[in-house]
Amino acid sequence: MRPKIILFHPQSNFSGKCILPMSALAIAAALENAYEYIILDANAERDALRALDELIGERGYNVLATTVMPGPQLAQAVPIARELKHRYPHLTNIWGGYFPTQHTDTVLNSDYVDFAIRSQGEHTFVELLRALEH
Repeated sequence: MRPKIILFHPQSNFSGKCILPMSALAIAAALENAYEYIILDANAERDALRALDELIGERGYNVLATTVMPGPQLAQAVPIARELKHRYPHLTNIWGGYFPTQHTDTVLNSDYVDFAIRSQGEHTFVELLRALEH
């Protein structure tokens, strides 16, 4: 399977203030010229679930890579990941960031996350993609 990757940055604050998705940008830099990817920032996207559904269902993206911190991101990431895994069982769902680093077992014991990346994940994420591809 050739990965088509969505780098999903859940809403990181409740105020609606747009904050640069630095973690997604760091991963994107590692993917540049190697994999097809798109960044979806829920701080700027009104209906993240609808946008993700369109990318997966209509445009064929098959990897959802979500950065998750405790707080607002976790509150949005869980229901979206659960719903998308229900709609698209073939979707490879990868979580990275503070929450999966600190609570790896909890994340991996869920029925909607396939892989967790711990710590700084740029190199590990690319290695995982290569393994999934081959």
